Amino acid sequence: MARIVFIGAGDVELLRRALSALLLASELHGELEVVLHDDDPGRLATAETLVRALDAEAGAAAKIRSVFDRRQALADADFVVSRVHVQRAQGLTAGAGSGPDPPFRPGTLLTAVSSWPC
Repeated sequence: MARIVFIGAGDVELLRRALSALLLASELHGELEVVLHDDDPGRLATAETLVRALDAEAGAAAKIRSVFDRRQALADADFVVSRVHVQRAQGLTAGAGSGPDPPFRPGTLLTAVSSWPC
């Protein structure tokens, strides 16, 4: 069984797009474990509801669970998809940080998504 962990699972649109293809793949039916993690319990519950609905619609019989503790979520992962938001604080001036200024305006939200096999 392939275990895929979503860190930052509260972004339900990204989660929906990423999991739809996996859940529809007949060769993965009954072979997929989905572990969801987010720092916000409300978003985590919403993400789990969405994934359970997608699983039921696809008939994939995936094992689905939500884990609030990140270390526990990552234990024995085969694949990890991580999504984070980086928000630059208002009022920072050039040279205020330890490196070059990020290529976006103050207050702009930058989303980074990465995935890697474990």
